[in-house]
Amino acid sequence: MSGQPKNGKLYSITKKHRQRKVFTLAKSAVLLVILAVIAVFSFVYINLSMNEIAAIEAELELVRHQIEVAQSRRQEIIDTSSYTQSEEFIENFARNFLGLVRRDEIIFIIRDGNGQ
Repeated sequence: MSGQPKNGKLYSITKKHRQRKVFTLAKSAVLLVILAVIAVFSFVYINLSMNEIAAIEAELELVRHQIEVAQSRRQEIIDTSSYTQSEEFIENFARNFLGLVRRDEIIFIIRDGNGQ
């Protein structure tokens, strides 16, 4: 019985202490693994979120460009509509496409020397 105490009490306390230490280390290891898994999932989620944000920002820029083009086209339509309702447009259209003249105008037709 060398190296062992005479009463078994010291041995049982040391054994319990070792068991608690092993149990505490096991709990710490499990906790560390859980934290590592949470960290990996968080990283993956953040990375995916960043990619989604970049895609949404690109789509937003495209929509803004489309809005600018639509507003420009709208302004062109407004300007054309205003011009087509003006006296100048009506007179030019009547003269050039319909061949009309004002009541007090006299039209001269000049022919070249060949009678044409």
